[in-house]
Formats: sequence, structure tokens, C-alpha cells
Amino acid sequence: RLESAAPTLRNCTVSGSRMHGLTLLLSDPLIENCRFLNNGSTNKDAFAVFMRSDSLPRLSGNTATGNVHDAVGIFDYNVGRKGTWVKDNLPYTLLNDVYVNGGSTLTIEPGTVLQFRNPDTALVVDGTLIARGTSAAPILFTSDEVQKAGGQWEAIIFRGANTNSILENCIVEYGAAAGVCDESIRLEGAAPTIRNCTVRNSRVHGITLLNSDPLIENCQFLNNGSTNTKAFAIAMRTDSLPRFRNNTAQGNGHDAIAVFDYNVGRNGTWVKDNLPYTLLNDVYILNGSRLTIEPGVTLQFQEPDTGLIVDGTLTALGTTNAPIRFTSDDTQKAAGQWEAIIF
Repeated sequence: RLESAAPTLRNCTVSGSRMHGLTLLLSDPLIENCRFLNNGSTNKDAFAVFMRSDSLPRLSGNTATGNVHDAVGIFDYNVGRKGTWVKDNLPYTLLNDVYVNGGSTLTIEPGTVLQFRNPDTALVVDGTLIARGTSAAPILFTSDEVQKAGGQWEAIIFRGANTNSILENCIVEYGAAAGVCDESIRLEGAAPTIRNCTVRNSRVHGITLLNSDPLIENCQFLNNGSTNTKAFAIAMRTDSLPRFRNNTAQGNGHDAIAVFDYNVGRNGTWVKDNLPYTLLNDVYILNGSRLTIEPGVTLQFQEPDTGLIVDGTLTALGTTNAPIRFTSDDTQKAAGQWEAIIF
């Protein structure tokens, strides 16, 4: 056990422990080319390495075989300083919610695998998360179950106005646990960059935006809520003004951006993307607010009693080559499938 210590462990074999092979408490050791064998072999809570979230070890070239969990278990709650979870042969398994505290930055190296053990386990970012994978070595956020399915863990949750967080070349899959959340990534008053990512196999939505203005570009949304008629690639509350660029969606409950709740209360733009916007209920542009809709945007209305009500200003200037389309979201279209634009 390491307690506020930083030794070097190199070319060692740790085997046959009743529980974990190694436990780290507020410790930053170098652990390289070690083998963890048959530790806690009959204990369902045993890991090759067990790391409290205040530790920042340098792991390299380690292997694990025959442990109950051939992984690095992460326990307790707060990442309270700047540091990196480095790539190793062992995945990291989060056992409970882990919080990146305000003022702290957690960097995750390309090729790292982060697993979430329980349906109520999330990575909550109040500070800054830098997760930049590469096309050859994406960062994977997933369930730790062998047989994977949507809803096996909660979500990555960004909170607060920090604009420095980034997910790039990441794969986020099998989130949105029932009774806990409805998305694999949730933004609450946040504006991270999400670029070149794949969000797939969520139980419901891929991403939900609440009062958030992120940049989401060159992302794929695949098979999120694929059997759920209320699921969307992206769900956006009307107080959000994201910048979407060149995203694609396939096999989701709806390959579209859901717009829910009621009031557009500030000036902003719904930008053109490959995905249409689908209004789930009446949307009001409040007096004193201006909503601009870019050329080429498609706005769909889901219900016969759904309209766009303009008490403020609507600027919808399409072009001959890129008209703005207001239409029903039904595949077989007919008159009367939505309400109206009401000025």
C-alpha cells in the first residue's frame, strides 16, 4: 500500500493477494513492466491495482491475469489537482461517481479505456477534462460488463461555464442508465468542444444539452435508443445555442436534434447541420429575443399541436440553393401534421 508515496515499482510480480495487488492513496508512483497475477481471485471487489481518485500514478507496460478484475479500480470521489490518467495495458474502472473539481484539470491519454462499473456511476466535470484521443488510438468510455447494453452506466456530465474541456477522437458507448439519466453525455450550463467522437448505443439519447453552448463537430451518433421512439441522436433544451458542424446520425431512435421545453430567451442561432431539428412541443421566441435560423436548416414538428410562436424576432433567411424548411417529422407527410408558425 502506498500512502502519499511515490516509489518506483519496476519489473515486479504481485500475486496471490487476498484482495488487491496494490493500493494507492494520494500517491504518484512509477509502476512499469509489472505483472499482477491471481489477486483476490475469489473476491468480486478485488482489482489488480486499486487507486483512490487523488492519486496520479505513471503506469507503463503492466499486465494483469487471473485477478477478479484485471484493471485499475478508481474509488472515492474527487480529482482535486492537475494531472493525467496515462495509457497502460490495464483499463481504468470507475467504481463510483468521480468529480473533476472546479479549478482542476484531468487529462486522459490517447488509447486509454475508462470503464464504469455501476448504473449510477458517472464522470462529473466541474473543472476541465482534456480527453484527446487520436484516430488510431481513441479514448473509450464504456461499461465494464462483458455483455454490453445501453444503460449500464450513467454519463459524462459537464457542469459550469468552463470552455476548455474537450472530447476529441473519443468513443462513448452504453450509457444512460434507467432512472438516473437519459443520455451518455450531458451538458449543464457548459460549453466543451466535442470533436471527431462516436456516441453510440445509449439507452436513450446520445447527448443532452441544458443551457449549454458547445461546439459539436464531425461526430457520429449511432444506434442510440435504437428501439426507443422517444430517443434522439441529440436532445437540446430551448435555452441552448450549440454550434453543430458536419455531424452524422444513423440507427438512433430519431436521427435528429430534439428541441424540447418552451422558451428561447436570448439572441442566438440554430445553425445548419446534416441533422434536422425536431420540435417536440410549442417553442416560444420571447419578446426581446431574436432567433436566427441559418440557410439550409430543416425544422420538423413532431405533433399536430406543435408550433413555433414568435413574440420576439425570427430571422429565417434561406437562399435559393439552401432554403429553410418547416415541415412535419412524419415519414409519410400530409396536411395538418403540425400546427403553424405564429407571429
